[in-house]
Amino acid sequence: MGSLLTASASLFGALVGAVVPQQISMRNRRKNLRLALRSEINQIFLHELHVDVLAEFTEAGNLSQLLPTTVYHANAGQIGQLSSDEIEAIVTVYSKIDSITLYFERTSHEELSWEYLDRFSADFAEAHSKAIAEIDKRL
Repeated sequence: MGSLLTASASLFGALVGAVVPQQISMRNRRKNLRLALRSEINQIFLHELHVDVLAEFTEAGNLSQLLPTTVYHANAGQIGQLSSDEIEAIVTVYSKIDSITLYFERTSHEELSWEYLDRFSADFAEAHSKAIAEIDKRL
């Protein structure tokens, strides 16, 4: 009976020893991903810039300086580790970035719709705030 108890305790200890470090590692990876995405999203000032500035950056081919997406694209396969609310909010921000980037690439400065851009700016500000709030809830 004593050897069965010892064997059971050893097996339990081995399982805990294998699972706990993996859980800690996974939690640290999620935290690092959240911090990296939060940092990148905080660098996006699209909602604070006047559309004339965006148009100038687009014409110069430098829109990616204002709209960094390196962290997002490098970690796209890892985003599924986050909560569904975080995923939705983060993907919304980057979808809006893709949308406005295409808009500026395909529209000449003379054809820009200021009404559309003002509405977009307000929508982006809301999406930006929501993404930061969702990430902050879990940090």
